[in-house]
Amino acid sequence: MSDAEALYARAVGAREAVFTTCGSGISIHTAMLTVTGPGRTILVDRNVHKSVVASLIMSGAHPGWLRPCWDNDNQVAHPATAHAVADALDHHPEIGAALMITPTEYGTGADVRAVAKLCHANLALAAHPPTPDRPAPMIPELEDLNLEQVMTPRDAFFAETEQLTDPVGRVSADMVSPYPPGVPAILPGERCNRAVVDYLRAGRAAGMELRDATDPDLNTFQVVLA
Repeated sequence: MSDAEALYARAVGAREAVFTTCGSGISIHTAMLTVTGPGRTILVDRNVHKSVVASLIMSGAHPGWLRPCWDNDNQVAHPATAHAVADALDHHPEIGAALMITPTEYGTGADVRAVAKLCHANLALAAHPPTPDRPAPMIPELEDLNLEQVMTPRDAFFAETEQLTDPVGRVSADMVSPYPPGVPAILPGERCNRAVVDYLRAGRAAGMELRDATDPDLNTFQVVLA
């Protein structure tokens, strides 16, 4: 994998290339939240996956849309050309980042090397990273995520329950899943600890999407009745 990344980076004139697997949603979110933010403008292909739109919503950035080029002869869409990117950068100096979709769903590719050169030459792209409009949640230490499994998920799910504002030390009857990637931070049958509860609440305050929880705002947690 590292050899392939190095080859691709060399091919497009990049300092580094990073490949991702098992779906690209979380990678798109991470990339866009790194390079743009509230009130800033990012150049984006219009024919994007919905994860890009979700990233625009989370980041608060303004999209500057690049339209794909339709190939009537072959009935496929090509990515926006380097000329189209140059035109957009000339007319919109406030653009501070660019996201290209290549290859497209038709398998056609963009001239990444040319687009990268244009973006690197644009002064707006050299600006300081965006200032977040809300605090970022603290990621717990790995060992703090290893919650104690007290009972089976089925037993906890079907047990008598109550809603508590402070579930620390209690056995969860809920499954709380930050999405993406959709990996539960708390499972039914696990004992809640302070690190995970604080992380989830801080994440919710920062805009994290939480699925499966009885109270999606996490004002309370559903726990097994003591």
